[in-house]
Amino acid sequence: MSAFARRGKPTSSRPLAGKGGRVQVDFEQRFSKCRGRRSLGGLWRIAMPINMTRRAALIGLSTCVAVPARAQTNRTREGEFVTLDRPATFDISPNTGSLKESVQKGQQLVWHPKDKPNERRFQITNISVAFLREQTAGQVKMTFTGNFSSLGYLTSEDAKLNVIVRAKGGASLHSWSFEIPVKCADKDRPLTPLTHDVPSDVATNVFSNVSTVEIAEPAEANYPGVRVQRCS
Repeated sequence: MSAFARRGKPTSSRPLAGKGGRVQVDFEQRFSKCRGRRSLGGLWRIAMPINMTRRAALIGLSTCVAVPARAQTNRTREGEFVTLDRPATFDISPNTGSLKESVQKGQQLVWHPKDKPNERRFQITNISVAFLREQTAGQVKMTFTGNFSSLGYLTSEDAKLNVIVRAKGGASLHSWSFEIPVKCADKDRPLTPLTHDVPSDVATNVFSNVSTVEIAEPAEANYPGVRVQRCS
């Protein structure tokens, strides 16, 4: 037996007649298989970056799609700004010699998102403004009362209001500003009367000449409104 035969028989060969009866081994088929394996490896190396690139693109796309939903969730969690639908104006009528009160005609204050006037967030009804003059000292006190209702929202910061006292011709005599919180449990809740001392130098003029009061939100151009959150 030759040295070549002792080293092991090739797994893929076929004997061919040769010169002198010698056996020739055909390695073409074995070589083709090896070459095929190298080709498959090359294809894998080419396909792998393509698949990874495609996968990265899909991940990026899904991230982009998820961002708006997450941003919307954050906006909901952080709340939104609402503004007063319109100011409320009240005529002031004498009750006694020392008391003047607003005339209720169904006026109400309603807050809603600026671009959603039909979606109310909270409101104040049964509003009353009064002027009480002390006979001895001549001091004048103003009071504000009303019933508060949360319409599924609470204020993250107190609602700001201005009460503007006007004379018969519309001239402003005095103004008073205050803030009011609104809670989820507020359902037609009567507000504890808020009071304000009119400065003594204008008290007599205010009490004698008041004709109407206007209740409005701050008139500053950069006033964003009241931040509210949905009740859980």
